[in-house]
Amino acid sequence: MLFKNILSLIPAVFILLGNTISAQVTLTGANTNPVIGETYMLHSADTAGLTEGSAGANITWDFSNITSTATFSYSWVDASTTPKASSFMNADVANLSSGFYDYYSANSTAYSREGVVSATQVVIPYSDPEKILEFPFTYNSTFTDSLRASFFSGVAFERHGIITVTADAHGDLIMPYGTITDVLRIKIVEDYQDDFMGSPLFLYDTEVYMWYKPGTHWPIIALSTIWINGVPTFYASYYDLNISDIEDLTLNNSINVYPNPSNGLINLRINSIFGDIEVIVTDACGKTVFQNVYSDVSRSVQTIDLMGIPSGMYILTLKNEEYTQVKKLMVQ
Repeated sequence: MLFKNILSLIPAVFILLGNTISAQVTLTGANTNPVIGETYMLHSADTAGLTEGSAGANITWDFSNITSTATFSYSWVDASTTPKASSFMNADVANLSSGFYDYYSANSTAYSREGVVSATQVVIPYSDPEKILEFPFTYNSTFTDSLRASFFSGVAFERHGIITVTADAHGDLIMPYGTITDVLRIKIVEDYQDDFMGSPLFLYDTEVYMWYKPGTHWPIIALSTIWINGVPTFYASYYDLNISDIEDLTLNNSINVYPNPSNGLINLRINSIFGDIEVIVTDACGKTVFQNVYSDVSRSVQTIDLMGIPSGMYILTLKNEEYTQVKKLMVQ
């Protein structure tokens, strides 16, 4: 899904644990398309110091210091239930925020923008829908698609342009609430124009980076630059991911252990919702040197004091009722 455009007539494509090697990440319609009834609290973010970082495989992007400047509620609804549904007959879902509707078709092969109704009720149906994603989509996947629309906003406009979408990176994403592993970054470059009486009145160039985790149905963070008639503006947005909602949740992507190596004082940062967690530390011979059960640890930081044990390599085991996680721990 795209980062929501704050300009009512501009459909530019922005709105939108452990130190392991990331696996190949694949977006499908089932794990990416929006779901009717879902609601998100999206943050507009302070853009100072934010950059998209590197492209490539097994990248780590650190946005742990990103800060919110405002929050907005976004809801997915059945397109057929919206007031302007008759103008978007091919749309399956619509995104609603502050009277602004974005319309999309979403199926097993593609996720496409069908048009928009602005907060001022300008209706912009796309005669040539704009494909945002095609499925399956994985690292190095790419495509180019066209878009076209006719609409009236005081005068008649003709819109046309090109969008190119590429999965240019995958890796781990560090957010203020924790680390999300196996994330796919999508780069979108969009160039289009609104013509009045056959001549371009507005020229738009957009570059967007969006980070998707399969199962979240919304990009976790989006960085967007739009040039309107050559004048650039930079936007950023993110939402507070509830990691317990990810389809492939395990303890491995819900607990951070740091620092590692350590002088003996170790922090466990729990990023999700758990009841009790048992922590066991064993030495190279299998002898237990530490064992404790931490109760009601949801979204907290627990400190383990191993200052009294000899330097060396240890095994840290974390358990709850459903999962077991094992990590190597170096005490110096």
